[in-house]
Amino acid sequence: GFAESAASSSQVGSTIGIALGSVSVFVIIIVAIMMLKHNKSRQSVSHGYVEVNPSASPEEKHLANMQMNGYENPTYKYFEVQHNPKA
Repeated sequence: GFAESAASSSQVGSTIGIALGSVSVFVIIIVAIMMLKHNKSRQSVSHGYVEVNPSASPEEKHLANMQMNGYENPTYKYFEVQHNPKA
């Protein structure tokens, strides 16, 4: 009686453990796939190619590179704020 119930209890416990482990691995795989698809959709934004004059001076090339990275001349911002006080 006691040996049989201990053996069946052990089998039930191992079956539940394997089932929970399988479900957790499945969930991890699904989340990883969703994250990869999300990253691919964010990387697909293309800003195109910016042509820089090959005969441009190093300063002009540097300025073009800064502008592509989001730099904005603070002098122009100053005049925009002075000209448009609500902004």
